[in-house]
Amino acid sequence: MDDVKLEVRAALEDHLRGNGGQYDMLKELFAKDRQRYLPPVVGEDDDTLKPYELQVYVMALTSCIPILKGKECSGLVRTILQCSWLGRDAAFAKVFTHFLAALVSAQGSYLVPVLSMMVEKFRDSRPSAWSVPDFPKVSRAIMRDRLHSGIEYILQMFPSAVAVLENLLSSKFPFPDESVRVHMAYIHNLLQVKKYVPDLQDEILDLILNRVVKIDSQMQVDLEDLDDDVTAAVMYALRENQRQPSAWEDDDSDDSDNESIDSEDLDYDQEAARIKAVKDSVEKMDAVLDTLFSVYSPHFVNPGSDNAFDMFTTILREFDHMVLPTLVRTMFTLLLHHLEQYRRKYEPLCRGPDLKRFHPYYSLVQATLYIFCFRWQDLVVSAPEVVDPEDPASYIGQDLEWIGTSRKDLSVQIFGKLNPLKVCAPVIVDEFAKLAHRLNFVYIYPLVESNKRVRLTQFLSATYSTGGALRDAGYEGQGESYHQLDPYFPFDPYQLPISKRWLADDYVHWKSVPGLNQDNDDDDESDGMEEEDDNEELVEETATDTDGDHY
Repeated sequence: MDDVKLEVRAALEDHLRGNGGQYDMLKELFAKDRQRYLPPVVGEDDDTLKPYELQVYVMALTSCIPILKGKECSGLVRTILQCSWLGRDAAFAKVFTHFLAALVSAQGSYLVPVLSMMVEKFRDSRPSAWSVPDFPKVSRAIMRDRLHSGIEYILQMFPSAVAVLENLLSSKFPFPDESVRVHMAYIHNLLQVKKYVPDLQDEILDLILNRVVKIDSQMQVDLEDLDDDVTAAVMYALRENQRQPSAWEDDDSDDSDNESIDSEDLDYDQEAARIKAVKDSVEKMDAVLDTLFSVYSPHFVNPGSDNAFDMFTTILREFDHMVLPTLVRTMFTLLLHHLEQYRRKYEPLCRGPDLKRFHPYYSLVQATLYIFCFRWQDLVVSAPEVVDPEDPASYIGQDLEWIGTSRKDLSVQIFGKLNPLKVCAPVIVDEFAKLAHRLNFVYIYPLVESNKRVRLTQFLSATYSTGGALRDAGYEGQGESYHQLDPYFPFDPYQLPISKRWLADDYVHWKSVPGLNQDNDDDDESDGMEEEDDNEELVEETATDTDGDHY
């Protein structure tokens, strides 16, 4: 040990004097720390570092921290931080953790790199990521225990590091398009942090739920663009490959975490790629939600307890601050997307505003204006520092950044040939005009004034000039269903295959009442012939209709 200390000190001091030979050898020791040890050929000296000897160098470097902390040695420090310290034995992990603490204590600027290195390992779930040759295999559970013991030790030594950790947990979160395995590994590590840093509980749950919302938003857009055949293929693929969330971390089927399909590949199948992308998103959201349910559920064993109330408050806050605004944003963007499709379809056909011919378009415009009037704060992406989110009046007159290209997209619709502001309810148009002007979103008062001189009757369908209006006043040519509301059920069943188990007993499915139609069933046989006769009579009565309207 003393010899190694002298060797390390000499290497560092020589490096400061410009002689980097031994210093570079130290860097190489840590850069090749996972290289398998090979005994020397018979008759030659054994000058190769043995796997267990690296621990001595870590201890020696810890004693030389006053020299090592200088920026001249930052290259060596970065190399040391990347060594495989979790896949060796427990003694090495303990020594390495003490080295990290000593480094941060001597030079506070190393706190971020040290914690960053640790948080980056949250993504790892395969032994190949941390295992070291010549050492016994380390399980994932043991690796995580060592990792979190190290983080907890750093936080105990430096309590102010909690704020640094919070920022890193957010910035290192996997991107939405990364694999289910990476997401689940990261989330399980986040939940472990929650156990020993209770002050970050809300922030950690927010991080996870925020990712669910992002995945859900993108998935809704993807599903919107799929036809029925592709959707059916996605559902089939999900049924064929159902796994519990914990099993995703054991998935070794993919060669790469960032597996992608090359569009220039001869075997590239665009439809298969779309099916895989949507399937991955569904599985990802399913696994994350199932994990969240497992976190929430124990708190409600006793629904009247303080524990249950605290968690309910947390869930309610998350919904209010993340779920609701993000769905608002998703729907606003989606409405603008559909409006543009309708505009391109209808504008070549129109001479001006016509509610009868372009009813779907005007309905969507009015819904969009409604959302803006009620939830405009959720559509603001960023605002100057003088704006107080709790004071809506502070937004007035400020230079605000709105979601995406919504300002331009909605302006195209408002000032288009279809002229929706003439058709939409005046009270909504007036409120939108006032808000949009004061918030610097769009200025529409000149159009509102000019619309006062527009008569909607001048743009009615051409059939009106030939007496068609008389027929259209009734419902000739239209079935009974034309005058009835479409069935709409806002509470759709929860369809995610794994996590639906948490809601299995809470969703109310439709069940017919036994015996309710018994009288009708008894009469079916006797009425069969009469119904047949009635149908024949009906056909006879409508047989003179032209163009097959009776069909």
